[in-house]
Amino acid sequence: MRTTIGMTLAVVLTIGLTGCGAGNYRRGMAAYNHADYTAAVRELQPGAERGHAGAQFTLGVMYENGQGVERNASQAVEWYRQAAEQGEPAAQNNLGVAYYHGIGVKANPVAAAKWYQSAAEQHFAPAEYNLGMTYLLGRGVEQNDAEAAKWFTRSAEQGHANAQYALASMVHEGRGVQRDDHRAAELLRDAAEQGHAVAQANLGVMYLKGRGVKANDKQAIHWLKRAAEQGHATAQSNLGLLLLAGRDTKTNDAEAARWLKAAAGQGVAEARYALSWMLTRGQSVSRNPQQAFKWCRLAAEQNLPNAQHQLGMMFALGRGVDADPITADMWFTLAAEAGYSASIAQRDLIEQRMTDDQIDEARRRAAHWRQTHPASPQQIAEVEVPLDD
Repeated sequence: MRTTIGMTLAVVLTIGLTGCGAGNYRRGMAAYNHADYTAAVRELQPGAERGHAGAQFTLGVMYENGQGVERNASQAVEWYRQAAEQGEPAAQNNLGVAYYHGIGVKANPVAAAKWYQSAAEQHFAPAEYNLGMTYLLGRGVEQNDAEAAKWFTRSAEQGHANAQYALASMVHEGRGVQRDDHRAAELLRDAAEQGHAVAQANLGVMYLKGRGVKANDKQAIHWLKRAAEQGHATAQSNLGLLLLAGRDTKTNDAEAARWLKAAAGQGVAEARYALSWMLTRGQSVSRNPQQAFKWCRLAAEQNLPNAQHQLGMMFALGRGVDADPITADMWFTLAAEAGYSASIAQRDLIEQRMTDDQIDEARRRAAHWRQTHPASPQQIAEVEVPLDD
């Protein structure tokens, strides 16, 4: 998941009409809101050049997005700077974003934090969130969980979905604030109801696990489905696994297979293993040993112990692939070392029919695998705590 700083580069706020160029500004904004960007530039330019902060900010947005003008990040930054120096919070926030990411200007996290601070002190919710992120990550400021939680709280209270999710993550972990799963669930709901996919996915898991809320499969499926429909891979996997387990009597295994295929295509190891299981048995999908092998291998290569065990069985029995006792032994060894106890018996059984040289080769391959694939297995149905936008 990404840890990003929220941006308002494509958002034009309603800014006061006082000062020079008010008439031009009104006409310019009317044109902008009707997507007549050429007219908007024509009307806004004079006011911006005379110092109208709203016109300067809007021109910055237009240069940022290439609306009515050729896209030019450096020019956008210049207009943001002029508006920011007049105290316009949206421009201050966008200037901070530019410095943070190095968009149209050399990256400078300290300058970014300064501009976020200026806008946040004016209660501008996106800047409060962004300032919270700088404290959480310790970029441009000294890392401080308590400060991060403070600014996330201020932004969340204004309904900023990213801040609500970020604060929920901190509350769930007890970072900078007292751990409180009930409050975390409430914050996740606030963000989820605004369509925040990661919050929806996590709220579904909270209902599934009974963390901060009473366990409720119906609510878990509801929120997981909303996130899954937005393409959230882990939600798709969790939803498919729930449906496959029969936790929703209104759906069938074909629906489970649909979501598992979607998650497997996005790289979720458990979904890949579950899909392999369905293809092996022909459960709501056409039986296909070769495809079952393909998905099981991909899951095993992500260090999923049960997939490693099953892949060992496929190599041992020649299901979907030519039989290969050495490779089977390697996968049984890896699964056993990861705590999958059934693999110990299978490894012992297959080694009864192998030579010492073959066993040594299997061990060598397993050792090489451990050295070249150190990643942990992908976990399913667990609350995701990293921040996302």
